Amino acid sequence: EYKKYLQSLKKPIVLIGNKMFDLPYIGIDDAVAMREVTQQIAEKIPCGDILYFAPILKKNLHSLNAQRLRLNGFIEAMTSLKKRYRVATSIDEISDFGAIVCSTDYYALKVLKHFRYIENITVSGFDNVSFLSNVDVPILTVDYPTDKIAAECINYILGRPFVTKIEHRLIYNTD
Repeated sequence: EYKKYLQSLKKPIVLIGNKMFDLPYIGIDDAVAMREVTQQIAEKIPCGDILYFAPILKKNLHSLNAQRLRLNGFIEAMTSLKKRYRVATSIDEISDFGAIVCSTDYYALKVLKHFRYIENITVSGFDNVSFLSNVDVPILTVDYPTDKIAAECINYILGRPFVTKIEHRLIYNTD
């Protein structure tokens, strides 16, 4: 129904952040980015389980939702590395871990708060939100140029040549 509604508008539509149906999408590959984050975290933690923290997974999400794609990337990385993992959707489920990979920076901050910002914790997030620069604990995160995404969306809407896949990079908030 939603797809039919969008198509009935008879306006150019481009999706940002979440893929849906066969509608045009401009953004990063969330699964690839999360796979890279997970591999980098796993290199730092040679032993011990890695926990994936994403409370949003309690909801029924479309298979192409960015949060589902990020989970898929995490599982792919852990499977290829032959490492054990757990998926947690509640902060109360977090214990006995080697590292915590979070599906967003917001969740990474919730984890840090839960552990009272101890400095010997290995946590990653996703989205490189600006307030991470105020946190002293190193958090590996995924950065992507939102201005580039916006420009490509405008190009699409105006009928100009555009790029659908935007590059991402992994950075630490303390760099």
